Amino acid sequence: MNYIAHMDPFHQEEKNSKLNLFFLIGFMASGKSSLGRKAAETLRIRHMEMDDEIIRVSGKSINRIFEEDGEEIFRKTERQILEDIISTNEIGQMPLLVSTGGGAPCYFDNMDLMKRKGWTIFINPSREILTNRLESKKEDRPLIRHKSKEEIHEFVTETMRKRIQYYSVADIFFNPLYDDEELNANFLSKIIKSNLRT
Repeated sequence: MNYIAHMDPFHQEEKNSKLNLFFLIGFMASGKSSLGRKAAETLRIRHMEMDDEIIRVSGKSINRIFEEDGEEIFRKTERQILEDIISTNEIGQMPLLVSTGGGAPCYFDNMDLMKRKGWTIFINPSREILTNRLESKKEDRPLIRHKSKEEIHEFVTETMRKRIQYYSVADIFFNPLYDDEELNANFLSKIIKSNLRT
């Protein structure tokens, strides 16, 4: 069965201080986008893809940004998008589910900011699942495009070792162990619903 853990239990007043913002974090190909879309549809709330916003603002694909501008520019744009999402939500207070990029929690104080303003949910499938997914779609991923499956597995293991310190402070852990994505998304939607402010 899926393993859920509230890493940081909140007093009621602390819970109420958070916005109706839910950030899905986790490694690339962990399922943040597909689970986010399906869960948001089930809950009838808005869903936003952070990478899509970066593409919209920059007018370039993620691959082009990395190739032409470098990762530093990408991360700065990503941070600005995060701040814009939060400031907009502070005004509207409408529920919003955000699928972040895999590295988003690991730069600047992004993770602290997301935790202060909303709920962070760590999507955490196994390393084998991540490797298989990435190997099948590596052309879309600038960091692994030219790697073999064995090299991708090494990349996943090493990068996760560096990033787990950020992922592991998430408010909620979600391990999608079912083979059925609909079941995983329904389970995720129940977690989000239990923390929605009405």
